[in-house]
Amino acid sequence: NISNKSKVTPHFTFDEFFYGIFKNDVIKYNDDLLITPQAINHAQMLEEFRVWLNKPMKVNAWYRGEKFNKSVGGTSNSGHREGTATDIGLYASYQVFLSYWNKWKAICKEHNSVACMGYYPEKKFIHFESQPTWTNKNTLWREEKGKLIYL
Repeated sequence: NISNKSKVTPHFTFDEFFYGIFKNDVIKYNDDLLITPQAINHAQMLEEFRVWLNKPMKVNAWYRGEKFNKSVGGTSNSGHREGTATDIGLYASYQVFLSYWNKWKAICKEHNSVACMGYYPEKKFIHFESQPTWTNKNTLWREEKGKLIYL
């Protein structure tokens, strides 16, 4: 039996994986809670990044069921819907962010995944995403004044 305090990895809990879905141990949205092999692979990659970073990472968003995703304005094809995208409250200078990008790409490559990462300095978070290799293109972007700029 899995509780929301159970560990997905040594540093991440199911409460973080399903962030925003539970309130006082009760599910707030009548969504299917899916844990796919891709989501577990993503969690393992985040764990590797967390160990490399050597400091806690605050999860702002991870898995989102359809209803929860709609309620926060997420797109229908969002990686959050599959549990393969995570927003981490992690502020960094642009240079440090680029070092994070290089590490994330290396981790994703080791796991046969394509890396995606978004830098949101005004909102003070970084979007980590892993995609199947058939997507065939690592993607990096940053937000400036509310607009996404692909790099």
